[in-house]
Formats: sequence, structure tokens, C-alpha cells
Amino acid sequence: MKPKLPADPQTCPHCYVGRIQQSSITYTAIISGKLLSVPDFPVWRCDVCHAYVYDPIAIGQLQASLSAHQKAILDEKARRTSRKTASS
Repeated sequence: MKPKLPADPQTCPHCYVGRIQQSSITYTAIISGKLLSVPDFPVWRCDVCHAYVYDPIAIGQLQASLSAHQKAILDEKARRTSRKTASS
């Protein structure tokens, strides 16, 4: 579920009381069974409830990078498979 930012982007979309400010966290995720850790990942954090929303530009760049990396891995596997088939 994609969080919606309020019309006034300085108001927290979770508590509607605090103000959001640019900050950073360590982004962690498990992707294909492997731990991914990205230090200093940009977020918008509330000064009252401390909820955060990932920066949409940064998350888009991360997804594009991961997609390109996954494609490179699949291409390499396909090349290895075709080499084995050709040499048999």
C-alpha cells in the first residue's frame, strides 16, 4: 500500500500533527534470500510520531538498480546454459 502524502507535504501523513523533515535510515530488505542493506537511505520522518515515508525518487532509483542487476544475473545464467548446451 502506497502512503499518500497530504496536500501540505510538511504535515505528517500518519498523525497529521507533526511536520515531516528529510532524514535518513538504513534500508534493509531480503531479496532472493539475500540481505540487502543500504546505509543513509533518504526518508521523510515526522518530528512527533517518528513515522517515515521512503523518498519516492530514492526508492525508484533503488528499484531500477535492482531490476538491472536481476536482469544481468538472468542474462549470465542464460549464457552459461547456452554454452553448456552448445558444448554437449
